[in-house]
Amino acid sequence: MTNEERLKKQLDRNWLSLSRIVNTAMNLDNSLDEGAIDTEFAFTALLEFVKQEYLNNTVDCLKIEEETDND
Repeated sequence: MTNEERLKKQLDRNWLSLSRIVNTAMNLDNSLDEGAIDTEFAFTALLEFVKQEYLNNTVDCLKIEEETDND
């Protein structure tokens, strides 16, 4: 895998992660608007989701680096 392919794969993964975070934030916002959850819960849930996405993204990008090193 070339550096360009590796970077594209990592960028694709970053966009996927970002879109998941945005969708989760929008869903939480809708739930707040409907009164289904409170602000503290929404903020905590979003923060935990962002942390989990960050960790998953980091692991995935490291795997991509590993694949590149093995080629």
